[in-house]
Amino acid sequence: MPHEGFRQWRAALTHLQIQGHAIPKDLDVPDVGQIRAEFVIADRKLNKALRGIQVRVNGKSIGDPTMFGLEGDEQVPAKLLEHVTGELLADCLEAAATSCGWTEFLESDKSVQGVFATAREHLRSELSSVFARQMAAARARYFKKYGPRLDNLPEDKREHARTEINRILQQHYDEEPYPRWK
Repeated sequence: MPHEGFRQWRAALTHLQIQGHAIPKDLDVPDVGQIRAEFVIADRKLNKALRGIQVRVNGKSIGDPTMFGLEGDEQVPAKLLEHVTGELLADCLEAAATSCGWTEFLESDKSVQGVFATAREHLRSELSSVFARQMAAARARYFKKYGPRLDNLPEDKREHARTEINRILQQHYDEEPYPRWK
């Protein structure tokens, strides 16, 4: 008969037991419902098989793990995404999952877009808090790349463009205005 500790030792590990910054949080999606985001930002780079966020509806995996479009975001370094794993429990997407035969989501579905946008913003904010220095460097590279384009604008439009960019940064990313553009 096996020892009691042996049964505990053979228990399956979950993504929340990976060493790093675990972020289980309930999020409200307007006009869709509530989702549970169980993201982990690991201390070390993860194997490719473990990377990404798996979307689950009623306990069933739908599609491949995803980063909700952060792969193409210039303000999020790709190396930081190698640390991200977890699950998104979205039972409110059952209708969207059944319409595709439980294999993947239609990206044009409004409820799927709303859930993915909420998850993307939550993941971006958590990456910013954990990797603040690297994210600040990525933002600086972004402004270094696009700053000269603003300088090429006519004088009257340049100031308006800077105030709009700073307004968007504050509204969507809860950031202070870019120091050079204050």
